[in-house]
Amino acid sequence: MAGTDTPAGVAAQAPQGASGAAPAQPASTPMDDAAARRAATKAAVLAGAANVGKPQIPAAAAPSPAAGQPPAAATPPAAAGQPAEPAAPSSAPAGEPAEPPGMAQVRKAEQHARRQLAAERAQMQADLEMQRGTWQQRLTKAEQVEATIANARRDPIAALQALGFAEQDFDSLGRLVWSLSPEGKKDPRASATAGQARQALEQRESVQKISSVEAELKAMKDQQAQREQQLVVQAQLDAYAGNVTKAIGDEHPLARARHAANPAATRDALLELADRMWLESGPSDDLRDVPAPADVLRTYEAHRAAELERLRPEYEALVRPAPAAPSPPAAPSPAAGQPPAAPAPAAAPTKLSRSELIAGIQKIRAAQG
Repeated sequence: MAGTDTPAGVAAQAPQGASGAAPAQPASTPMDDAAARRAATKAAVLAGAANVGKPQIPAAAAPSPAAGQPPAAATPPAAAGQPAEPAAPSSAPAGEPAEPPGMAQVRKAEQHARRQLAAERAQMQADLEMQRGTWQQRLTKAEQVEATIANARRDPIAALQALGFAEQDFDSLGRLVWSLSPEGKKDPRASATAGQARQALEQRESVQKISSVEAELKAMKDQQAQREQQLVVQAQLDAYAGNVTKAIGDEHPLARARHAANPAATRDALLELADRMWLESGPSDDLRDVPAPADVLRTYEAHRAAELERLRPEYEALVRPAPAAPSPPAAPSPAAGQPPAAPAPAAAPTKLSRSELIAGIQKIRAAQG
């Protein structure tokens, strides 16, 4: 009798079924499968969260099952309604190195430095051109003086004028030149006459310098007075423009809409219209009257309305809807007990109201700059 400790004995002692086969394992229920899938999904999620930020190491290939061994069971797919396994986030796009921190600030500083360098170069070029023009003028003047002096024997008067002497200097200059001639040296009064002529020339030079300084001071005073006058006129224009814009009310819808969209352009347009009305109010400045803000706004509304009416065809051509597409085939009738399908929305009307037309034209003007 064979021993019961041997595999054959164990197999012989195993209970036999009705057909002589081994008893079947109890089948798993759907609830057990769902619980197993949820547990596997939770474990995968926790593993993915723990690996965030860590380098991904490719998993080694699973060894092929040995001969006679059953293959490993495949991971069951996620059940319907269960979240899919999240993928580990990548730190940088594939094929592109990660950008070091602070590179945006470095690029911004570099762009600012480039713009500043371009501005400095443009200023240096402008200064160089100005200096070149100044030196060119001086060089041209020096060449003319040298040419005139070279011809002094043929035209001494032109040479003296080129050296800075005027007609008022010729009397004293002639006395001084005569005192140095052979005949003047024989005259005992020539030396005294020469001294007086030299003093007259020096006094005239001092007078010319004083006159030049006075002319410069007068020019500076005139410029200052003109600047102050311009400031006064600008202050008056600003005050007048403020009064006109403050007078915009509900009875001026066009001016109000444009002022809300672009106050600076509206102010300039109103000032230009007021200036034109002032010029048309009389033949001269003393007979002209400054138009009242209400008159300016009333005229602006009329001109603006006419301008918008001229632009109406152009705007309607831009917003005209495209031709309707062919209607789709009729939908089948709903089955019994189903609600009917919602009707298609009606086409938008092509006729625009005045306010819609004004708003659309203002958008087009703003887009066109």
